[in-house]
Amino acid sequence: MEFFNARGVAQIQIYTKNGSFSFHNDVNASTRKSPATISMTIALPQSKHDVETAQALTLQPPSQLEPHITTLLTWLQDFNWPVARIVRDALLQCGTSIVPGVQSVLCGDDSIHKYWILTKLLPLTDSSSREACMPQVLGLIDDPSPHDVEEDVHSAAKDLVVLHNYSRQQSATVRYDAKW
Repeated sequence: MEFFNARGVAQIQIYTKNGSFSFHNDVNASTRKSPATISMTIALPQSKHDVETAQALTLQPPSQLEPHITTLLTWLQDFNWPVARIVRDALLQCGTSIVPGVQSVLCGDDSIHKYWILTKLLPLTDSSSREACMPQVLGLIDDPSPHDVEEDVHSAAKDLVVLHNYSRQQSATVRYDAKW
């Protein structure tokens, strides 16, 4: 634990094995009132074997995970990695906050990453998150890249749609006429 006092700012930092907790008490010099804020810095896995740090993520509130969603999604590039399941479980706490990151992966070039997102993350997400990602999922069915076909991404996308009984007419924003 460390205590800092400089120019009316008191800060206590408690360092833990899985991150650091900081309490800041910023004193406004003109009114001498002190709005207190709490910020938490979380530790992120440093390797695919950093299971202990990954497990600590599951104890964090979603608000602490949300700034790191893009980074955390990278640990789902290969679901055979020891941290993958644990990080997936942490991400599931974030609800619809994961949607932009997931959409980015599904629109990207990493077919293997897409496959794992389609088979290990999206089937477990809430229906709102899945619905928000459906335009990208349907795009992988209708217009897969050659590498997506090689890695069976289009089939994984079809399986997700069938598993959740998704109808192309469910989405008012996306209309596809292609047959599966």
